[in-house]
Amino acid sequence: MALYDSLFGLMDCQAAQILVTSNDFADADFRKNLSATTEDLLSMNVVPVFNENDAISSRTAAEVVRPQLICDSFVGL
Repeated sequence: MALYDSLFGLMDCQAAQILVTSNDFADADFRKNLSATTEDLLSMNVVPVFNENDAISSRTAAEVVRPQLICDSFVGL
C-alpha cells in the first residue's frame, strides 16, 4: 500500500485499501456494503485499492495463481 500511497500522492490523490476474500462475496449484505463503501470513497476522490485478505483467505495455492476467481466476484457490484 505504501507504493500506492506514494504514486497516487504524486497526483494529489489518496488511496484506501479494501481487504476482501472470495467468501465475502457470498454474502449479499457484504456486497451491498462494499458497493456503498466504494461509492463513498470515490465521491471523496479516494481511489479504492482492492486486495485479497491473505490472512483469512480460504483459497488454495492453485487458486491464487488464477486471480480471475476473485475478480469475477466483483461483477454486478
